[in-house]
Amino acid sequence: MNAQNSNGSGYIVVKTAMGDQIKVVKMNTEKYPQLASQYDIKSLPTSILFIEGEQANRIKGVMQTPKLIEYLRKFL
Repeated sequence: MNAQNSNGSGYIVVKTAMGDQIKVVKMNTEKYPQLASQYDIKSLPTSILFIEGEQANRIKGVMQTPKLIEYLRKFL
């Protein structure tokens, strides 16, 4: 399963695995184009990691769910 599939179900797996350690938000770039522009989202899927409200890293493209969980744990 991709963490970044079209219906976002992979992110549910990530959130379940990581519990209260992270907050997961999925944004509709067509509905919120100004926000997409603000965060320079030009291709989908794009995942942005924020730490204490500041952008810490981003992932462009698909990352398999187990790898995404492993990647995110490095920042905790």
